[in-house]
Formats: sequence, structure tokens, C-alpha cells
Amino acid sequence: MGRKAVSGIMLVLLTISIVSLAFNIQPAKARTITVPDDYPTIQEAVNAASPGDTIEVAPGVYYENILVTKDGLTLLGSGADVTIIDGQDKYNVVYAYEITSFTIEGFTIRNSSHTGSSPGSVGIHINPRSRWGGDFAIRKCRIQDNWNGIAIWNHEWGTIIIENNIISNNDGIGLDASYPIGDGEVIIRSNTIVCNGWDGYYDWAGGGYHVLINNIIVSNRFGIHSHVNTPRYIAYNNVWNNSEGNYVEGYTGYGDINPFTPSPGTGEISTNPLFIDATNRDYHLNADSPCIDAGTNEEAPSVDFDGNPRPIDGNVDGIAIVDMGAYEFIPPPEITATVDIDPDTLNLKSESKWITAYIELPEGYDVSDINVSSILLNDTIPVDLSAPIAVGDYDEDGILDLMVKFDRASVISYILANINKTKLFEERSIRVILTITGYLNDGTLFQGTATIRVLMPVPFSVSRHWRCRRTLQIFPI
Repeated sequence: MGRKAVSGIMLVLLTISIVSLAFNIQPAKARTITVPDDYPTIQEAVNAASPGDTIEVAPGVYYENILVTKDGLTLLGSGADVTIIDGQDKYNVVYAYEITSFTIEGFTIRNSSHTGSSPGSVGIHINPRSRWGGDFAIRKCRIQDNWNGIAIWNHEWGTIIIENNIISNNDGIGLDASYPIGDGEVIIRSNTIVCNGWDGYYDWAGGGYHVLINNIIVSNRFGIHSHVNTPRYIAYNNVWNNSEGNYVEGYTGYGDINPFTPSPGTGEISTNPLFIDATNRDYHLNADSPCIDAGTNEEAPSVDFDGNPRPIDGNVDGIAIVDMGAYEFIPPPEITATVDIDPDTLNLKSESKWITAYIELPEGYDVSDINVSSILLNDTIPVDLSAPIAVGDYDEDGILDLMVKFDRASVISYILANINKTKLFEERSIRVILTITGYLNDGTLFQGTATIRVLMPVPFSVSRHWRCRRTLQIFPI
């Protein structure tokens, strides 16, 4: 075979190899990078990452100012309670700049610069700038002690989702959504936005489309402060106690602002959300909170800030509806109490002052932990707090009981309003089940029942006639 023939064959084989390689090129697989195992700092991990990578951050306090300039990164903390990025009072804490996609979840973001300049003094700042938009998400973060909590700039297309966050105790604005313009959409749902120095929510550019649902926005300067021309959907929020207005609108800045009525306004309330301990920044909902089961399940997140499933039937009415705010209320476990009622035969003509209940809890619980003011008889009649209340082993079984008393007249009125009076009159007595409920100081619900006999006394004329008949029968004339 000649050299030309060999050369031709080699050229053909080389061409086939190149074409085969071209058709088998695979895109780089997204990686998971861990901090500090792979890189000691979050910024180093971000610098080493490729678009689409996930950076998982172990518990700890990271004193950094993070600049993200690569598309498609996901930054995952190990939970906001244990994974903290502290900006050291320098610049933004996390700045997503000139990119079109980024997700951050599960961090406490704190201590940006407090100079008041923006950019530069924000907990999380999203600024696509010349890219003019994209898809971003901020979830399950605690954003506090910054100048502004969150800022959104130059977002003309795509969707930004801000959900299940605690945005609190920032010096300036909690959520500054001023620059979604054009077709940019911002969905703000299931957040607790509280105790910020200026506005809870603010926008002044008048563009984009803003959706606010299932949020608690309380105790800021302004609650929802919107540009008058901003298209917006506001429903199922608790907006309350914002010192200079709950719903205000105007043009650029703080001049010439006026109240507005939220639209569509479905499910909006304005009342104390009853946090567990707002003074110490515990924004979980108390068992009596009006925000429980008060939101809408439509497009609600499937978990809450703590990772608990949503929705949960928090008010135990048989219908699970998502709560307002970042936390889903978890009904405490219910324990069964042993209840004795004295008297166990209730004469409706008796003039005694009280009916006494003795409450005994199962092993492992202490009646001294019962919140006496929470106790109700048949969900209606409270304990008479002016009556004696004491702890003792009243049934002598070696287990302590709590003794409480209810107003006798109130109990009798309740019973007569809820029984078959005809049967009582005909049979002169009837058995009634009384239920005692209440809470321990830790929120645990207890319930116990006791059955008593209600006695209808014989009217005087009837009893005299009966005695006469008996007399006649015994002593016939």
C-alpha cells in the first residue's frame, strides 16, 4: 500500500475520531462544595464554584462579605439558628451582582454596614444590573441587625421569591423592593417582617408586579409602603401597629403619601399576632394567635422556617390552613387528665357558691405547671380566680391534684341551656358529662371529663300532694 493511501486512511480515522468526540461532549455536572471541608470560607467556595453548583455551609459564624458574580449558584446553610454570616459592619453581607439566578437558604444574615448607603448597607442585595433580571430566591433566612434587610434593584424580567424569612430589627427598611420594573415579578409570602426602623416593605419605582400574601408585617414605621403606580396583589396578611401607617402609597420618597386600601384585600387582618416573646425575638405564634389557620393554601410553601410541614390544622377544627408568617403553629400534644367534680350530684335548688374540680395529671406531669387562667369548663366557663386554688392529694392516691372552683350559678345556667329539659322534668334527674380543658405553661393541652348527676327537685305543691297520698295510703280513714 502506498504512502498516499495510508495517509488517506489515517486522515479519515482522525476525522471520525474528532466527530465522535464532538458528539460525546457532556456538560460539566453540577457539584456540591462544602464549607469548611472543601474551602475554609464561603467566599473562596463561591470563587471556585461553577454555574449550577451548590455550596453547603456547615454550622458556624462566618465573618465575611460575600460577592456572588456567577449565575445559578445555590448557597445552603445548615439552618438559620446555627449558620451565621456576619458582615462585620462592612458593606453588604451578601451581594448578588450582575447575575441572572441565585438562591440562598438557611442563614442568619446580620451586621451589614450601617452607613445607610445602598448598595453597601444591606443584608442581602440582589442587583442584576446590566443583566436586567432573572430568577432568584431567598428562603428560611433570619435577616436582622443590618441597615436594610433585603434590597432588590434593576429587575426587569423573571421572578424573585422571598418566603419563610424573619426580617426584623434592621435599622432602615426590612424589604426594599424598589427596582423591579418592566415585567419583573416579586413574590413575598409567608414572611415575618417586624420591628424594622423604617418600612416593613417599600417600593418607590412603580414597576414590576408585587405579590404579598401570608405575611406578618407589624411594628415597623410603615407597614406596606408602595409606589402609587406599582401593580400589586395584597391578601391574607396581618399588617398591624406600624407607627405611621399600615398601608400607604405615594411617589418617589416619603413625601406626599396617603393611605390606601389593599387589593384584593381578601383575608387581610390588623391585630396583635401574639408572638411567643417578641422582646427576645421569638416570633413563633402563641396558641391564641389570630394568625393561626388565617392564610391561604394557594401557592403556599410546603414547609415553614423551621422545616415543619405546611399546612397544619393549628386550631384543630378539622381543616388544615396555612398560618400567616414564617412559622407554622404546631399544636402541642394533648394529655388526658383525671377529673373529679364535687358535688357529683348537683341539686339545682342548692344555694352553694361554687362547683369544685380536682384535676390530676398523668405520670411525668406536674399540676403546679398548669396555667390556671387557661382552664375552662366545657370550653365556656373559666375558673373563679377569686376562689380558693390549691394543690394537694385530695383523693389520697399519692398523686397531687389541683383544686379549682367554678361559679355554681354559671355552671347551672350552662347545663340548663344545653340539656333536654323535658327529660329532666319527667325523670327528675339526668346525667351530664362535664369537660375540663386547659394548658400547661409550656403550651401542652390537657383534657379530662367527669359525669355528674343533675337533680331537679320536686316542686313544693307536688311533694305535698305526694306526701298526702302516702299518708292516706298508710293511714286510711
